[in-house]
Amino acid sequence: MIKTIRTKNIKGNTFDQELTGKDIFVGPNGSGKSTRLQAVQLAILGYIPGKKTNAETFKLSSGDEMTAGLQMDSFSFDRSVIRAEKLKGTGSKEVKYSESITVSPNKGEKNSTQMNARISAEIGNFPMVFDFQQFLDMSDAKRREFIYSLSPISSEEWDKKKVSAHLIQKLLTQGLQEANPDLHEASKELINDCLDEWPSDYDLSSGLQAMTSWVESQQKHWNKKQNDATGAVRELADMKNKLEETDRDITIKKEELKDFRQQHTDVHGQIKAGYEIKRQWEQKRGRLEALKGEIQQLTSILDVKSDRDYAVEIAVLQQSIKQTDVSGEAQTIQDQIDALVALRESKTAEGVDARQKSDKLSLELNTMNEVLKNIEEKGAGVCVIHHQIGCDKDFSKFTSFVGQKGPSLIEQLNSLEQQQKDLRNEIKELRAEESSLEQSKQALYKSANDENTANDGIRSRIEIIRKDEQGEIRRHQDTQNKIINLQQEQERLLNDKQPTFAPLEILEPQLSALAQQIQELERLIEEKEKAKITLSNAQTAMISASKAQYYFTACKSLAEALGAKGIQGELVKGVLGPIEDSINENLQLMGIQHPMFFSTESETGKEVFQFGWIKNDRKTNFDVLSTGEKLMFLSAFLVTLLERANPPLKVLALDDINNLDKKNLSGVLQGLNALSHKLDNILIAGVVEIEAAEGWTIWDLTLEGAASRG
Repeated sequence: MIKTIRTKNIKGNTFDQELTGKDIFVGPNGSGKSTRLQAVQLAILGYIPGKKTNAETFKLSSGDEMTAGLQMDSFSFDRSVIRAEKLKGTGSKEVKYSESITVSPNKGEKNSTQMNARISAEIGNFPMVFDFQQFLDMSDAKRREFIYSLSPISSEEWDKKKVSAHLIQKLLTQGLQEANPDLHEASKELINDCLDEWPSDYDLSSGLQAMTSWVESQQKHWNKKQNDATGAVRELADMKNKLEETDRDITIKKEELKDFRQQHTDVHGQIKAGYEIKRQWEQKRGRLEALKGEIQQLTSILDVKSDRDYAVEIAVLQQSIKQTDVSGEAQTIQDQIDALVALRESKTAEGVDARQKSDKLSLELNTMNEVLKNIEEKGAGVCVIHHQIGCDKDFSKFTSFVGQKGPSLIEQLNSLEQQQKDLRNEIKELRAEESSLEQSKQALYKSANDENTANDGIRSRIEIIRKDEQGEIRRHQDTQNKIINLQQEQERLLNDKQPTFAPLEILEPQLSALAQQIQELERLIEEKEKAKITLSNAQTAMISASKAQYYFTACKSLAEALGAKGIQGELVKGVLGPIEDSINENLQLMGIQHPMFFSTESETGKEVFQFGWIKNDRKTNFDVLSTGEKLMFLSAFLVTLLERANPPLKVLALDDINNLDKKNLSGVLQGLNALSHKLDNILIAGVVEIEAAEGWTIWDLTLEGAASRG
């Protein structure tokens, strides 16, 4: 069931309309009643009946995009028509209309084809909002085919074998075989061929349709054959005298035609060769003019002298190259550094020797002082090495020795320390002088490197100038070579002489005259050939005229046996009967006691397909019913079609119910309410005043919105 109608920019309306299943929309003109029904039609059908194209549908839009969508129980979709403008290169405006579809929930659909297939799967392929006007516009045969599609022809009493037996019994009678054996044989052949048009996997309805279509085509074919043959027989006598000369001079004319064609070929070849010679000569003249211009252009290029003096530019740059030899000066500095290094290393060695002597004297002095201290602290009779060892030696002499020796050692130590200090100062000065000389040497080398870098840059510039010079020389030489080649080509073309050819002003009229002679001979020969064939065909037609008559008569009988007066007529009664009963039941529920009818044969016996109802014992066709009567009939008819088609979603939409009077409106509403169990949604709209209707939701549409009444 449709739960909600979504609308955007349709006839100035944008809304979400809730539905209950049985909904009536009332209100003044322009309040949006028909818009709601049209939105359902646009969403489901993809168009609004009467407006098949997107451009026609878009006339109802009030913006650059119009949208209609439906929300069902577990599925919803929206269909939009979009207008786009762009300017062409010519300045004219081009307008295009496109369709956009969205579905929810999405199951992977990406394009319109897939989404339309999804919508069909969800709500069915049958046009739920039935375009009844399109049905009325169909031919009788198409209407019948549509109705049969809702109730396919089937019968346990008929199959291919029984159809064959029926046709043989009805058409191949003993009396026909005795009275007209040729017609009997034609009928037998046509029956067998017709049955071959029924494939083994076809059901009864499809098989009969295939046979009927084949018989119709054969009937047209043999009718034409019959008319052609009859006319040929009538004309044969008139043509006979005119055709006596048919073969007399056809051979001579063909020989003449052969000769003229050979002459035409020869002249045409000469003209073609002449035009080719002219074309080549004109091409050479054009080439000579082009060569003259190219040579002049290249010569003018050679005349332009370069304003650069490459030798002077190179000489100036070469003079700026400096070649300074710093190796001698650098070696002198290095010798000085080496001398300083040798002296510094000598001073370092002296310092090491003085430190070693100082260390030796310090050890000796410290040892003497330590021993003297032990003697003074421990007294006599104790060993100076360990106090627990007794010793009776006299150390007084050692004490005297230390008193004499100590000052001398201190004096020597002081002298050695002063010597080391002086040596360190000298080494420091030597290092400073050595560093200064090294910096001078590095500065000298840097100056030489900078000079070499500058010289390399100058040499690179000289190389570029030389390349420019060589390039100019090559271009000059290439230009000279081009001029020589062009001059040689010019000389060769000037030496060529124009070939001679036949005068075209004579050959072309001659060719035209030959073509006219050939055309005339071809016409004469064609007429004679046609005359010959016509005579032969006319003679054959005398034989085939009777055959065509037999086959046409047999086709006509076979068509009647299969059609509305035969097998299909019997079967149709079983198809249309249940549909009539269903529609009559629906009409009675709406309080209408006029039974409906189907007509499949006219008063003259022609196969038709009409319908309507019987009122006052008289059949009234649907086309002549009043607008209100059509609406009531249509309601019952559409419910039956929807019920028999049985799509997943069944929607009945009726507009302009204001064409019904109060009594019939009440009857229609009561009847549709009784039929509502067969449908998912019933939508009704019109300018009517309804306070209440049992089972219906009435939506009163105003400028402010929609109010519902139960």
